[in-house]
Amino acid sequence: MGLALVHDDSFGQHDSRFPLDDLIQHFSFYKGIGAKTAQRLALETIMLSPEKVQLFANSLVETKKNIKFCSECFYLTLQEQCHICLDATRARDTVCVVSEPKDVLSIDQSKSYNGLFHVLGGVISPLDGMYPEALRFKELQDRLSKGVIKDVILALNPTVEGDTTSLYLQELLSRTSVNLFKLAQGIPIGSDVAYLDEVTIDRAFEGKQKL
Repeated sequence: MGLALVHDDSFGQHDSRFPLDDLIQHFSFYKGIGAKTAQRLALETIMLSPEKVQLFANSLVETKKNIKFCSECFYLTLQEQCHICLDATRARDTVCVVSEPKDVLSIDQSKSYNGLFHVLGGVISPLDGMYPEALRFKELQDRLSKGVIKDVILALNPTVEGDTTSLYLQELLSRTSVNLFKLAQGIPIGSDVAYLDEVTIDRAFEGKQKL
């Protein structure tokens, strides 16, 4: 008989909460994890051996403690620079601008792009307190001022906030000599770049349009 995700009133005298409520709530902190998925993860976690749970906990704590942003592109790294910036085989004259580190991971895994990245740290969204000065626009300008980068590809989510950020970047970079591109419109409106399949990402890069 399986575990039922219900509260048993017979235990009300002691603690009316389901025993996994705290664990489920913590899994729910992750974006994209709904209540059902959080419940499933919690149940699977308690079925692991104590050793595996401890290893998982240690990995969470150590990664959070040691992870930092790359000094060049602001992707995630354990060193001063990330493995992408240190890769000598990548095209050094092209930069793909994304909003979050998860977008770098998704695009890089698709094998559709072999240049460098620049992580803004979000998109312009005044309602969420995200104004241009809170994002890494100046750092991007500093990279472009060195004269090595020739092409800039905007790979921001096709949302109101993403489009606003793209327009801001177009204006910001209009006085530079770089070629500015955006991904093809095959990406569904309102979608998240980090969750697109590899074929969609590949076609988006193939059909990128010059701005």
